[in-house]
Amino acid sequence: MKPTVRILALLLSLLLLCTCFAACNGEKEEPNADTDTQTELPDETEEPELSLSFPKENNNNTAINILMSTSLGYEIATEASSDRVEGAMFERNCDVEEYLGIVLNIIPRDGGWATRTEFNNLIQISAMSSKEFDVAQNEISASYRANAIAGYYKNVNDIPTLDLSSPWWLENMTENYGFDNTLYGILGDSSLSLYKEMNVLYFNQHLIDQYKLDNPYDLVRDKKWTLETMLNMAVGVKEDIDGDYDITQNMMGYVAAAVANRAWLTALDITLINQNTETGALTVASAPSEKLIKVFDLMYDKFENNDNLYVEDSGEYLEIFANNNALFALGFFEDVEKFRDMEYDYGLVPMCMWEGQDDYISPISTWAGMWYVLTNTEKTDLVGKTLDALAFYGHRDVIPEYYEIALGLTYARDENVQEMLSIMREKATLSFDSIYAASFSPSMYNILQMSEGFRNPPSDKTTTRHGANITTFWAANQSMWNLAAQKLYGQLS
Repeated sequence: MKPTVRILALLLSLLLLCTCFAACNGEKEEPNADTDTQTELPDETEEPELSLSFPKENNNNTAINILMSTSLGYEIATEASSDRVEGAMFERNCDVEEYLGIVLNIIPRDGGWATRTEFNNLIQISAMSSKEFDVAQNEISASYRANAIAGYYKNVNDIPTLDLSSPWWLENMTENYGFDNTLYGILGDSSLSLYKEMNVLYFNQHLIDQYKLDNPYDLVRDKKWTLETMLNMAVGVKEDIDGDYDITQNMMGYVAAAVANRAWLTALDITLINQNTETGALTVASAPSEKLIKVFDLMYDKFENNDNLYVEDSGEYLEIFANNNALFALGFFEDVEKFRDMEYDYGLVPMCMWEGQDDYISPISTWAGMWYVLTNTEKTDLVGKTLDALAFYGHRDVIPEYYEIALGLTYARDENVQEMLSIMREKATLSFDSIYAASFSPSMYNILQMSEGFRNPPSDKTTTRHGANITTFWAANQSMWNLAAQKLYGQLS
């Protein structure tokens, strides 16, 4: 072979090798001269695909017996459905059964607050003798405290197959509402009610523009979305109408459900019941904290002296906001289903922070459905995997479907909403104070309710409702609260 030909052949071989190497490494063809010649880099912000920490297995169709409350009927998915969310939940259950080689034996029974005694009796019988159920799900307020005190639930921290650090579980559950490093119930993406019952602050975009107010989305991003900022915006939104102020006709700055307004305690990171990190001992301080006093005084002043701030217990806040008569509405995420036909666009943001707070905290209502592992189950390890798989497939398949259905086009076209939902879910929190509120009388968790009947209680309610002075209210009840804390400590120990 001539030298020139040999050289050309060698060059051709090298060119072919380079071409093959580029193809195997996914490099694109050479761009045209009239296109950008910069090499496209992979998106480094793309999150890796999530997966369970244990492999697929076959447990020969072992039954996992689950007692579920009918008060959370939408959580019970025992058959296929044309409804997209219900259908996704049924498919989730099927995926879990296939992945673990089990059968989810779901037993619906009357539950919730009204029938909690009957539901909890079923748990008691199973935990003490019958072993009929392995797992239960019911509203937190109805079934967590009573059965944790009675000892009918396993400490889920002792279940080695359950990894609560995964993103499909709430963060820091043991730190937030556990007792002495024990945790008797868990909340994550296996519960659609976690999302439905998450506190959300809605705003009317038209009124934001009309009154030339700062954009709440920008305030959230800049960590300037504080309680004082929001209330100052709210009190300025008024519409004068002759005669007495009428919430059905006048423009409102802020409307809220009473149970949601109490959650400012959690959102502002205010703790009422102190837990000793070494002994677990529970106490109530002799006086309210300086932060609580400041928050209370700010809220009392705004609500008492402005007719256009309104807290109520009947659900009226939904109608007021849906009729475009309120700038802000504090409620729950499930309320979006009532706002689809609003004339003006609305937005949603997390509850505000207190100045200097690190993160926004989104409280979870105790109406949400928590999962409990009964002490008498003989399938602890498999139950742990089952709960983890339910939450994983819920996170991957059910929750995105619910967001799209609940928000409709708002979710599809508004990146602001998607960003805010991510912020809220990241720090969604259930607090010790809220979960054990029923152990304290009068209720401590009503201390920021701010409805008319609590700001100006009738004479026979002055010791059970906060009135105008937090220090006076605290002094009247602290000794009883502290005794209740000590009793609760003894019950949980």
